[in-house]
Amino acid sequence: MSAGTPLSDDDLHALADGALPAARAGEVEANLTSAEAARVVFYRRLNNDLHTLFDPVLGEPVPARLLATPYVRRRSWPLQAAAAAALLAVGIGSGWFAHDYMAVQELPAVAFADRAAQAHLAYVSEVRHPVEVAAAEEDHLQKWLSKRLQNNVHIPDLGIVGYEFLGGRLLPAGKGVAAQLMYQNSGGNRVTLYFTRGADSDTSFRYVQEDGLSIFYWRDASFTYALSSELPREDMEKICNAVYSQINPGGPAVEW
Repeated sequence: MSAGTPLSDDDLHALADGALPAARAGEVEANLTSAEAARVVFYRRLNNDLHTLFDPVLGEPVPARLLATPYVRRRSWPLQAAAAAALLAVGIGSGWFAHDYMAVQELPAVAFADRAAQAHLAYVSEVRHPVEVAAAEEDHLQKWLSKRLQNNVHIPDLGIVGYEFLGGRLLPAGKGVAAQLMYQNSGGNRVTLYFTRGADSDTSFRYVQEDGLSIFYWRDASFTYALSSELPREDMEKICNAVYSQINPGGPAVEW
């Protein structure tokens, strides 16, 4: 592989899954762009979430009713195993799996700030497609996001702190959806505002660091928000206060 050669999704998924030989993994890692590296981080976290959700279900015994074979003559062990597998497949098709899936609680809640960090890392390095709907269509974006999030969305103007609005996108968030707005200053630094409905019952203002990012998050009566960037905390506070004051005019003072 020559330097600068684009990597395929198969390469990125195999790297995230740990399925590449050591030499090949080192070669792929050495050729990752910042955007591809962010995607590998996202894939690894997705793998962890899926294991957290499904591993307990895979470890459960097959219901006895699916293994019962009262009208079939005794088979050798290999045939019994094959029959059990077939019965399991039938059970899945007839709703047993769906029933047990619903009995397990939905995907364990990943910390809201972690979801925002994943979304930021996935798109902040994109050159051609950093957003789904560009700032030139801000009115359309505002109406579309408001409809999908079932509440009025306000798009802050961050010109006062030196940031230009680039646009936004819609993202999956568990069983619902989330929105991401992106801003950029003259030096090329980007910040993203990620928000969704009902992601966190805590209304306090909080600050965390995740994967080298500064993240401020809070909740109002409509949404839970997270503002993310690689900037130091003191610089982020100014941007975050500008966001908060526009989304919540007349709201309580921010105490980070």
